[in-house]
Amino acid sequence: GINTIIYNQAANKGLDYECIVSSEIEDYYCGDVMKLQQILINMLGNAVKYTIKGKVSLEVQQVSRHGKTSALRFIVNDTGCGISEKFLDKIFDPFEQADTTTTTIFGGTGLGLAITRSLVELMNGSIKVRSIVGVGSEFTADIPLLVDECVPRTPKLDLQFDKLLTLVVDDDAIVCEQTVQTLREIGMQGEWVMSGREAGERV
Repeated sequence: GINTIIYNQAANKGLDYECIVSSEIEDYYCGDVMKLQQILINMLGNAVKYTIKGKVSLEVQQVSRHGKTSALRFIVNDTGCGISEKFLDKIFDPFEQADTTTTTIFGGTGLGLAITRSLVELMNGSIKVRSIVGVGSEFTADIPLLVDECVPRTPKLDLQFDKLLTLVVDDDAIVCEQTVQTLREIGMQGEWVMSGREAGERV
């Protein structure tokens, strides 16, 4: 549902949007779904708002697992205007914006990220940001959730793929790496290239 919302927002601005979910992620978790949805929509909506051209992406990883508790990491990247180093320490404060032109150009009150941090902390998580002016920003939220072990897992297919060679071709290195990683996890031998010419040479 979140992907549908953000994909449409990005498409309306001529931006690319992609979502990469690690194969380690379980099918079901126990947690506050409303808070988590609001966190992701705020992070992704902000990324789309402050990106004029390029791409916005969401990556979901499992960074640790202790018993029934899983720490999930949600990473939102954009190729937007970026945030100055002197302002990064204040980015999550209420009513703060990087400069006076931000509101004029992009709109907003400066409350979105403050609310996002509060929601993350209410879920016993943490959020941080890295950014370079003119290059883009990366927001990372780590949130612990309980794994729902009462729901039967999707059965794994017992297929032998170790003899199959695969070549992934895409102009996005992250997509290539994630796809090859997934292929290797099911036993296939995978390589990747980023252009049709390279693909032809490799074949």
